[in-house]
Amino acid sequence: MSDPLTPDALQRALQYPYRILPTSFTFSPADGAAQPMGDFQIAQARVVSQKDGVTLYDIDIVANGVAQRLTKVCPVIASGSNASPEQLYRKYHGRTDAPIHTFLCEFDNLIPVYSSHFAGYGAVSACLHRQGGARGNLFVNLLGEVELARMHETESLGIEFNFVRLEFAQGRLNGAPLALDFHYYDSIHGPLLDRDGQPIMVASFRVTQHRLRAADEEQILTSVLRDLFPGKPRDEAIAAVVQSASVRQDATERLKSLRLNLDG
Repeated sequence: MSDPLTPDALQRALQYPYRILPTSFTFSPADGAAQPMGDFQIAQARVVSQKDGVTLYDIDIVANGVAQRLTKVCPVIASGSNASPEQLYRKYHGRTDAPIHTFLCEFDNLIPVYSSHFAGYGAVSACLHRQGGARGNLFVNLLGEVELARMHETESLGIEFNFVRLEFAQGRLNGAPLALDFHYYDSIHGPLLDRDGQPIMVASFRVTQHRLRAADEEQILTSVLRDLFPGKPRDEAIAAVVQSASVRQDATERLKSLRLNLDG
């Protein structure tokens, strides 16, 4: 039997992808502060490196009326908690002093959905899904080389995700197309599917015209764990997933063939 999780550890699983801001923001790894950037603009972007499928830019931005240059940054779409200052703080506090600029960008044909795998902290993670006709706002992190390497560490490259360049969607900022190579973490496991065989959208993000059911993490975990651990209380099942790598791996494998009934 697993030990009970602390309230904070339990909420970390249930509240994924955490607080999502309504605007672009600059994140400070030192204190976790997120400064809104209500009038974020990209004045110019110049390619400085293209290697192993990764494009780095020097980007001139204007944020809250102040111009500045970001050097050697990679535009990375956040499909889940990487859009939240709370999660960025977990990943970057004590690892870097560089601020991270995260801007809200409109995409066509791109939806954040749940991936068919469990994160080490018990949440069912998110990934991106291609669907024609969808339109919505997602966050893009502009990551320097140090910050990108750290993000790779936290995304378990080659095990949970592959890092790829976006080929099937167009990004727009303030209504204008952005000529940037966007990158994202592509789930190796594929999306979690509902009873109709369709991916399930992460309800925290604003996407329209998508034809998918949306759910929050608590709905997903309650339904998933009811099917994977029949008779076991939900919080005990989360603790088992968090505390045992073998239990987590087995549960992830079974998620791939699950057809989730969100209606109970």
